Amino acid sequence: MNENHLKKTGENYLYLKTIVSNHIKLMKLDLIESTGKLLSLLVTGLLLIIFFSFSLISIFIAFTLYISNILDSTIMGLFISSGVVSFLGLAIYILREKIIFKPLVDAIYNHLYNQS
Repeated sequence: MNENHLKKTGENYLYLKTIVSNHIKLMKLDLIESTGKLLSLLVTGLLLIIFFSFSLISIFIAFTLYISNILDSTIMGLFISSGVVSFLGLAIYILREKIIFKPLVDAIYNHLYNQS
């Protein structure tokens, strides 16, 4: 009876070891999948930011040329457009918590923890 009990304990230990090993492997695979999805989200966002930046730069160049043409002064057009850019930069800096940091953290949190 004692020998049978030891044999069953050894088998249970091996089953438990296999279950824990499989669980660790599944957790690693889940981590890899989540990391891959998060990285693809960040790379896509970065590419969109780059394309948006090029578009925005083109719009500001066109705005500068338009204002310069209306005022017949390139310097005044540059000053006005740089003032607009400075104002927008200051507004973004002041509101960075609300418009950049919080939405980014919320998106990452939702992506990582609300997966079904």
